[in-house]
Amino acid sequence: MSESSSLRSERVGEIRSSRTPTPIAVLVMSADPERRGAWAKFFEDQDMRTIRCAGPKATTCALEIGSRCPLHENADLIFYDEDGVTPELEEQLDLAVLTTPVAYASSMRSPEGREYPATERVRPPVRRGLPPR
Repeated sequence: MSESSSLRSERVGEIRSSRTPTPIAVLVMSADPERRGAWAKFFEDQDMRTIRCAGPKATTCALEIGSRCPLHENADLIFYDEDGVTPELEEQLDLAVLTTPVAYASSMRSPEGREYPATERVRPPVRRGLPPR
């Protein structure tokens, strides 16, 4: 029995994978629990997975203790609430070798009143294996 030509033509050039795509993981850091939750919901509504951090103003920060943060290692994108970035945290972030971009954001509100992050500046990721310029 042969397949119909329409079924064969639908598969020409089609790439299939048996793996379920992994959603992008976004780390949201804000000392304000309402803001942290609203920003996380903003990303979750776009089918992204979120990791939440209360930041150094609310808890002990791994970066202030050492040179790495385990939450960074699980994130594809990092959003820091500018209001929660202490000078000490900024210094530690400058020293850290991060392969994930860090967006420093302020909070905005949609016409419906939903809070979301607005990027103010971005710290690009360090690319491994490239010689320094």
